[in-house]
Order: sequence, then C-alpha cells, then structure tokens
Amino acid sequence: MQNIKYDKVICEWIDIQGGESWNSLDDVINLKPATCTTLGYLFSKDEKHTKIFGSFSLNEDGSYDYGDVVCIPTQCVIKIEKIGN
Repeated sequence: MQNIKYDKVICEWIDIQGGESWNSLDDVINLKPATCTTLGYLFSKDEKHTKIFGSFSLNEDGSYDYGDVVCIPTQCVIKIEKIGN
C-alpha cells in the first residue's frame, strides 16, 4: 500500500436537510440539520473550507489524483480527529 502525506481523519459535520414534498406543521417544527460523518484523508482546512478525499492514485511522475472529494464549509464542522497512522 502506498504511503501518503495526508492525515487520515474522521470528520463529523452538519448538513442541510429538506425535501420537495409537502410537510405538516409537526414535520417542519421537528426538522433539524443532518449530522454527517466523513472518513478519509484531510487535504486542507482553513477558516472557510475543509476538504477531505477518500481515494487517490499515485501517478508515474509522483503527483496524485484524488477521488471521492468533499468540500465542507468549515463552520459546519463539529469535530475532526486524526485516526490511524
């Protein structure tokens, strides 16, 4: 397995919740954002964005290609923890 320079992380974050259907008053009152978990490699994090990818390939020239990339508004991140080595 290839070693990679990025930390493996688990990230818990808040996402919008909604839909296109009609909702009762109780449905609207009880509607809350979804709590999501992303497991992958931390590409970058700053005050605006947290970027995590789940897959990568190492090219012959030593560069990487990234797959399964998510860009989460950093304000939506509840916690992020480094896992493994």
